[in-house]
Amino acid sequence: MEKYQHVLRKESIKWIDSNNFHITLHFLGQINEEQIQNISDGLGEIAEKTEPFNFQLKGIGVFPNSWRPKVFFAGTDQISLLENVYESVEKMVETYGFERENRPYHPHLTFARIKYLRHGDKLHSLLERDKYRFFQEVAVSEIILFESIFKASGTVYEPIATFPLGK
Repeated sequence: MEKYQHVLRKESIKWIDSNNFHITLHFLGQINEEQIQNISDGLGEIAEKTEPFNFQLKGIGVFPNSWRPKVFFAGTDQISLLENVYESVEKMVETYGFERENRPYHPHLTFARIKYLRHGDKLHSLLERDKYRFFQEVAVSEIILFESIFKASGTVYEPIATFPLGK
């Protein structure tokens, strides 16, 4: 990530602290204690039925597109494994009254949020050069329910509960 920060250092970009890296399955928003318990029970059941697996962080990209980038991310392989977990979570949260996502799931790890680019050509060069770059292998052994705490310095993610896979 340091390489990207260096190349894009003059741009208006908010880099994500590596301690906050995660792959989102579903963003719940404001929820109450009863909902936390229901979601926790559901995540526990999903985790029990899911065997640990690995995937690779591989390639970089942006959302929504390269001409209006807002999110700079690393992609993943093993998308079907991640999609299976995602689909289980979507079905479960829907039973508790949460709406399903209305866009296709694209598992990714957010590096940064882009506010404004003065030199979009630098980002385009990086996207072209590293679209297949391997970053690392990731071992998935748990699902974590996080609370998002919004601060002036950026969002902090505090674990509420952890659910080991395959127990």
